[in-house]
Amino acid sequence: MSYENNPGLEDLNRDEPGNPFSSPRQYTTRGQIYAVNSRTLTCDVMSERGQRFLGLALPYLAHDPEGGGGSVRIPRVGQPVIVQCGHGNEYITQIYAEPSSIVTDPDLTFQIDGVASFAPRKSVSNYRGYLPDDLLPGDWLEIGNQGQYFTLLDGGAAILHATPFAQARALQHDDTFQVMGRNLDIFTGFGNIKFEDQDGKKAVIFEGGTDQWSELEPGKENWSIRGLIGGDAEGLIDFRVQDKRGQPVVKSVIEADGSTRNEYSGSRLLTIDGNVDESIDGHRVVEVGGLDALTVHGDQGIVVEGSQSTDVSQALSTIVGQDRTDMVNRDWNLSAGRFMRLTAGGDPLLGKPGDAAVDWTITNGSLVIDIGNPAALDAQKSLSGFNLKTYLGNIVLESLIKGSIQLNTVNPIDSIILGGTIGGVAPFHAVLWETFYALINAIGDYLDYHNHTGPMGPTGPAQLAGALKTYRSTISRMLEPTKSKKVKIGV
Repeated sequence: MSYENNPGLEDLNRDEPGNPFSSPRQYTTRGQIYAVNSRTLTCDVMSERGQRFLGLALPYLAHDPEGGGGSVRIPRVGQPVIVQCGHGNEYITQIYAEPSSIVTDPDLTFQIDGVASFAPRKSVSNYRGYLPDDLLPGDWLEIGNQGQYFTLLDGGAAILHATPFAQARALQHDDTFQVMGRNLDIFTGFGNIKFEDQDGKKAVIFEGGTDQWSELEPGKENWSIRGLIGGDAEGLIDFRVQDKRGQPVVKSVIEADGSTRNEYSGSRLLTIDGNVDESIDGHRVVEVGGLDALTVHGDQGIVVEGSQSTDVSQALSTIVGQDRTDMVNRDWNLSAGRFMRLTAGGDPLLGKPGDAAVDWTITNGSLVIDIGNPAALDAQKSLSGFNLKTYLGNIVLESLIKGSIQLNTVNPIDSIILGGTIGGVAPFHAVLWETFYALINAIGDYLDYHNHTGPMGPTGPAQLAGALKTYRSTISRMLEPTKSKKVKIGV
């Protein structure tokens, strides 16, 4: 472009003294960028006439006069431009658009011997190249060679697009904002949220901290909260609260089959104002390392359809404010390794003679009390025995219908005492009736038929004293067996 080809331009601004843009030779020329310096934001242009322009400002370069802001676009080498000359220093006015050598619309080409020709059918220039063909009036687009773009579309849409699965859309319709990313990272002052997709393996990572100096120092992140889904998670979902050393103090793991594992290093307080219903179809195992306290202000019902086992390594204390009932349909085994005490107070207000404070009803069997049996690991140190005391009431042993009351002992010497004083002392032995009866009859027969015999025959009735002296040895032999060796009687 020159003044010769544009008459009248030489008079432009000629009458304005001191104007730096006043020049007798103002013109524009087309050229092509052949060098770019991104550090100085300049480029070198070769005009179509072979003229070189060195150190031109990049096209569309602007600085904010009130700060450090501005805008810059780095062009590529080979970009056609228009250079303005004659207004002080030369500068690029615009990027020059030329018809594209790449035709993407088949309607703009025709075939010559089977080869596509760029010659248009209707002599219509094609500037589209690879640019989209569905833009509408009012649309604005900036697109890169790799298909990335950002655009403002008439109708209220703003789109930042890298790939179909890496883009963000802001839509005025329903105030909608869409973020799409096969791998998506969100970074905040609190922490990060990452969505990962590597070789078909999906994962979500949530990391956060609350203290900038001890948890969020750059390069030394010590996350206090961490959540994982997939990837390196233990199970399917893994949520943790971690201490300053990175060790979990709370961990909750959910497996893909629904299994859950919860771990707590500190205390746990659970307050529920309403009801709690639990239904467990499988096993339930509870392990408590310290105190386990359960307070039920209402009623409690426990139904165990199988077996129940309770192991207490130390003491077990049970306090029942009112009644207690134990019903065992089969056997009931009660064992005490040391002492066992049973105390029944009865009714202290309404009790009367004959009332039972302890009532045992035994059917289809006997009551057996085995005391001091060496086979039952009795060490024989305490001389285990049976002691039954009453202070005002009677001791009654009854055997009804066909039974009998038996006192049996293996010890042959004074082992059964009836009416003895405290300590087992009784002065008299019991008499064996059958043996004593035979003794009395023998004495009677002897007295009835005994006579003293002399040379002249019987002399008269027997003398008792003499008879006893004569037959003491015979009578004494019969007297000793009448003494009971096992039963003694006290006064």
